[in-house]
Amino acid sequence: MSYEKYEKELLDQLKELPGLEEDHRDTVRRAVESYFNQREGRLENLLERLEPGKDPKHRDWLDKAKAASQLAYDEFEKVRDVPVAAKDFLSRVAFQENRFFFLLAMSQMPVARDRMVAQTQNLEKAMKEFDAKWDKLSDLDDGLDDRLKRAAEQYEKLLVEAARDAAKTEKQVREGFAGFVSKAVRGGLLLVDLGVVERVIKGATTAITATMDKTEERRLEIFALLSREEQVIHSFRDGRHLVAEFLEDHSYAMVKAAWGDGEDAAEAFTKKITLDGQKEDAAEFAKAAENELSKVFSVAEKAYREFAKRHEHLFFGPLGSGYVQELSEIDTWKDKSRRWADLREDFDDLLRERLLQINDNDDRIFDVNMDGIVEADRRQIAKQLKEACKKLLRAWNAWKDWNRKDPDFILENREQMQSILKALR
Repeated sequence: MSYEKYEKELLDQLKELPGLEEDHRDTVRRAVESYFNQREGRLENLLERLEPGKDPKHRDWLDKAKAASQLAYDEFEKVRDVPVAAKDFLSRVAFQENRFFFLLAMSQMPVARDRMVAQTQNLEKAMKEFDAKWDKLSDLDDGLDDRLKRAAEQYEKLLVEAARDAAKTEKQVREGFAGFVSKAVRGGLLLVDLGVVERVIKGATTAITATMDKTEERRLEIFALLSREEQVIHSFRDGRHLVAEFLEDHSYAMVKAAWGDGEDAAEAFTKKITLDGQKEDAAEFAKAAENELSKVFSVAEKAYREFAKRHEHLFFGPLGSGYVQELSEIDTWKDKSRRWADLREDFDDLLRERLLQINDNDDRIFDVNMDGIVEADRRQIAKQLKEACKKLLRAWNAWKDWNRKDPDFILENREQMQSILKALR
C-alpha cells in the first residue's frame, strides 16, 4: 500500500517555495522524503492492528497512533541551518501530520474491530460450553434411558411371570377341584378332601406376595429414574434459556452492527481531513482498513454459521422433533404402558373373574360343573373355598390397587416431559 499523495503535493509546493537556495531546498526535500518513508510504515503498522485475531488491539492502536503523531515534529527538529521560510514550511507539515495521526488515534475503527473479536471469542467459548453441556445431558439422558429400559424390562418380566402364575394357579385349582367334584359325586362329600385345592391357593398367595415385593422394587426404581429424567429435561430447558440470554448480548445483528460502525468510522476519518493530498492518503488508508475489518467480520460470521449449524433447533430456535423424541421417548413408553395394562387385565380375568368369584348358589365353581352335588354341599364347599381364597384375594387386590395406575402415571409423566419440550418448539 502506498500513501504518497500528500508527499507529492508537499514536494510540489516545496519547488515553488520562494526565498530558498537550492541546497536548503534539498535539505528540506530529504527531510520530507525521510519522514514519509517512516510514515508509510507507521500506517501499515496501524493497519496490522485491525487484522483478525484473538486479542484486543485498541490500546496498542492508541499507543502507535500517538507515537506516529509526534514523528513529524521529531524528524523536522533535526533540520538545522535553513531559512525561516523552510522552518515554517516544515512546521505546517508537522502540525497537519500531527492532526492526521491524532484523528487516527481517536478513530473508532479499532474499537469496532475489538467488538467483533470479542463477540467471536465469546461465541466460540460459549459454543464449547454448550457442546459440553449437551454432551453431558445427552450422556446422562442415555444412561438414564438405559437404566429405565432395564428396569422396565424387569418390571414387565415380573408382570409376565405374574400372569403365568395366575394361569398356572387357575389351571391347578380348576383341575384339582374337578378331581374333588368327581370324587364327591361318586363317593360323597365326606370321603374327599379340599386340601389339595387349598394348598394350591395358598401357594398362589405366596407367589403373588413375592411378586408384589419384586415389582415394588422395580416400580420405585422406575419412579426414581423418571424423577432424575425430569431434572435432565429441566436442565435442558434452563440451558436453552441461558443460550437465549447469551444471544441477546451476542447476536449476529450486534456483530454486524460493529462491522458497520467500523466502516462508518473509516469514512468519518476521511471526512475530517481537509488537505487534498492528505485526504487522498486518508481515503486510501480507510479503504485498506475497511478491507481488514471485513476480514474480521468474515471470521465472526463463520463462527456464527458454525454455531447455528451445531445448535439451531437444539439450544435456540424451535426445538427439533428428533430432539423431542430423543429426550422423551414417548412412543416407547406408550407401547410399554399398553402392554402392562393388557397383562394386568389378563391375569385379573384369570384370578378375579374365573377363580376368585365364588357364590353359594353357583352351579359352577372354578369353572367346574357342580351337577351331582346337592345344594347344601355346594354351600359348604363354597364357604370353605371362600376362606381359602381370602388371603389370595387380599394379596391380589393390594397388588392391583397400588399397581393399577402405574402405566398411566408413567405415561402421563412422559407426556408432561414431552409437553415441556414441545413448548420449546
